[in-house]
Amino acid sequence: MEIARALHLLGVIVWVGGMFFAYMALRPAAGKVLEAPQRPPLWAATFAKFFSWVWVSIWLIIGSGLYMLLKLGGFAAAPRYVHIMFLLGIVMMLLFGHVYFGPFRKLKRQVALRFRHRKSAISPGPAPERSAYAHLSPPRASAQAPTPATLRLR
Repeated sequence: MEIARALHLLGVIVWVGGMFFAYMALRPAAGKVLEAPQRPPLWAATFAKFFSWVWVSIWLIIGSGLYMLLKLGGFAAAPRYVHIMFLLGIVMMLLFGHVYFGPFRKLKRQVALRFRHRKSAISPGPAPERSAYAHLSPPRASAQAPTPATLRLR
């Protein structure tokens, strides 16, 4: 039962943790660093990788959950929280199925059509004059000797 619980938790952590990362970390960072036309290929590639792990997670969650449910004696003997967890799991899987077979499929199609002529859909493009993270980098060393004008405090 402990192995089944560990597998169940692993599946949930991968799925929910991946969603948290994508929405709370990757989405804002992509919005700051990438231009709008560069974001759809990033999302398509990210979700393609992530969704394959979600499928594995779903099978882990279903398999381990049903095993633990049988060990408890089935639905009749299961406590109320197990019924709620089961219902939430079904809702999550239905939502994932909708996203996977609806918007994600459309995103992949649009990215493939738009970037079919390129070798890589995610191209860095021309380097911006100033990066969004330039304040984190140390100043570059000048090729010329410092002059009184460059030594002035700003």
